[in-house]
Amino acid sequence: MACAIVASKTRYRALGIDVECIMSEELSTELGEFVATEAELAHFAGLGRPLGVTLVFSAKEALFKALYPEVRRVLDFDAARVRGVGTDEIVLQLAVDWNRSWHAGRLISVRFAVSGTAVHTVVYFRDGVGKI
Repeated sequence: MACAIVASKTRYRALGIDVECIMSEELSTELGEFVATEAELAHFAGLGRPLGVTLVFSAKEALFKALYPEVRRVLDFDAARVRGVGTDEIVLQLAVDWNRSWHAGRLISVRFAVSGTAVHTVVYFRDGVGKI
């Protein structure tokens, strides 16, 4: 699976997208502990573990892809935490300082959609504001 996103640098500071196939029960159990805490996964309890783990994984991947060109650091999944979930939005909070501009505590909005057997996530920033 592949996807791309293009936008003007004059309008957007950073962009990140991710597409993932929904994990199997086995894979979600195996990877879940590396991707999220049980408290984070509790936000997705009604969706089942495979979809919940996949959504968290994809949301954090989209965030990492958006910020990597600026922060130039590869961070672990615990560098951002799920703080809330809406109908089509996951709110992440930076758990550590990523660089001088991206500090611990900052809230980031990640939009998502579930389509068949895939999860799609996108995060973008205008002038450094993590609002979609």
